[in-house]
Amino acid sequence: MQAISVEDVTVIGIDLAQSVCQLHGADASGRPVFRKTLWRAQLTWFMAGQPPCLVAMQACASSHDWRREFMTLGPEVRLIPPISVTPFVTRQTHDANDADPVAQAVLPLTMRFVPVKSARQQARSMVLKTRDLLVRHRNARINALRGQFMEHRC
Repeated sequence: MQAISVEDVTVIGIDLAQSVCQLHGADASGRPVFRKTLWRAQLTWFMAGQPPCLVAMQACASSHDWRREFMTLGPEVRLIPPISVTPFVTRQTHDANDADPVAQAVLPLTMRFVPVKSARQQARSMVLKTRDLLVRHRNARINALRGQFMEHRC
């Protein structure tokens, strides 16, 4: 049996969570090379020590920021829509199992990836989402008050 070294890693799938991230490294044929659990603070340090490879993450709120961080270190980073990862899940999903399907989902040539947002685009989106939330809350309060007034014929 041939030993696989970390230099054989061509794909790293990362499952981003609130405090702990799961990593799954695979070679060109898709065979697992490593599985790691890292704190978010350790993630940049770990990725800086990796040879150039393809990094895959599910698109989520923090994935755009992580992509910008990893791109400064050299690897190619691709964000996958969560719906596209679902067909690659073979067992129950929990944090320890989530990085493996992400690493597998990035390999098909037909996979579509999420365009990455710049920090400015994210800030603009945050302003619009916050405004939308405030408008919805305002409308809900007005409708609640209107309903209460209607009960008392005011």
